Amino acid sequence: PENKLPTLDFKCWMEGNKVIYQYFQKPMSRKTVIHRNSALGENVKVASLTQDLIRRMKNTSELLPDSVRVNVVDGYTSQILASGYSWEQTKKIIIAGLKGYEGFC
Repeated sequence: PENKLPTLDFKCWMEGNKVIYQYFQKPMSRKTVIHRNSALGENVKVASLTQDLIRRMKNTSELLPDSVRVNVVDGYTSQILASGYSWEQTKKIIIAGLKGYEGFC
């Protein structure tokens, strides 16, 4: 009904002669990320979570309104918090991810 083609982690559609895409998470996917208490080293967890935000941002077209991109970041923030990380840790991960994304642009 919304004429958007969902793929593994983004959905795409045509607007005029442009392909628009947006990060997509399947409804049945886990609502958490790497848990804070996992056996992975702290640096590995932070690096993985940071790269995941970069991937989500790269899979969201800059042609979409800023509100869509903010929703992607807000949703990821909620997943990090639900995985046992503190607000301070979450803030550092989100800032690092956004800075990393800006480095690609």
